[in-house]
Formats: sequence, structure tokens, C-alpha cells
Amino acid sequence: MRKTRIFWSFSGALKGLLLLLLSSGCATHLNSAKGGLESCSKADWFELGRQDGARGLPLGNFEKRQAVCQSTTYLDQQKLYINGRNLGLVEYCQASNGYEIGRTGQLYFYVCPFPNETEFLTEYRRGRQIYQLESANSSLAQEIEKRLSILENGRNISISEKKELDEQIQSLRIALTENKKNLEQLRSSRGG
Repeated sequence: MRKTRIFWSFSGALKGLLLLLLSSGCATHLNSAKGGLESCSKADWFELGRQDGARGLPLGNFEKRQAVCQSTTYLDQQKLYINGRNLGLVEYCQASNGYEIGRTGQLYFYVCPFPNETEFLTEYRRGRQIYQLESANSSLAQEIEKRLSILENGRNISISEKKELDEQIQSLRIALTENKKNLEQLRSSRGG
């Protein structure tokens, strides 16, 4: 019985701490916007929307922000947020930004409006291919180094194991060379 009471009092304290963190999290989360916002009620929903749009975040991000604040002025906030987000998307949905988003391995949430999305996606996919080839090259180089290290430090390796490692290294080097060619072709097709 005593253990049950201790558990419930600990559980209640934990819930209280969680509630405190969540309620203070709203002001902290929203304070990151320009203007030094002090609380959810003073949030600049237009600016928050603009920032989220400029980062390519989906519209559902408004729901997350609004739920934390538990505000009753939902429609007014939503209208301001969407207008700001649309402005931010103009910045985000540039083709050159699509390339950078893809090249750095970031995800695209299909937020760009139709006329802009075609060019954005073309560049995003090109950047994403470069990112994937660079990642693959890094992995291939690590695998080559790992096998070379085994060969150099492996005193108890049989001749057949050495031969197999040599063949693996050769195969990995061929794949790395091919990836580097593909990478150069992609970069030169973009002009940089």
C-alpha cells in the first residue's frame, strides 16, 4: 500500500513537472521569432508562419504551435499564420534553394505551389542525387580503409582471405571511381 502511494505521488509530481515544462515551452518555443515574444498570447503568428514557410515546414506545424498555446482565437491566428507561411514559401520554393535542400540531405515536404514546384523539384532531385553519391562515396572509402587495415594488421590471415580482401578492395575502388564520375557529371550539368 505504501509503495502504491509513493508511486502515485511520484507520478503526480512527474505529471506536474511535465505540465510546467509544456506550458513554459510555448513561450520559449514562440520566443524564437523576431520581436522577443513574451507569451503565446503575444505571438506574431504572421512572422511564425513566415519563418515556417521559409523553412519548408508543412501546414500542420500551425496545429502543433496552436495546440501548445491552447488559444481561443484559432481562426485569427490561422489566417495570420497562413499569410505569413505563404510569404515564406515564396522564399523557400526557389529552384536554387531546392538544390541546396537536396544537396544537404534535408527532406522536402511537398509544400511548394504547383508553378514553383516543378523547377524546385528538378533542382531538389539533382541536389539529392549529389548528396546520395557523396554519402555513398564516404561509405565506400570507409569500407576500403577498413579492409586495408585488416590486410596491414592481419598476421593470422590466410592467403585465401587476403585474396578475398584484395578483390573486395578492388571492387570497392571501382564503385568509388564510378560514383566520382557520376558526381562530376551531375555537378557539371548544373554549372558548378
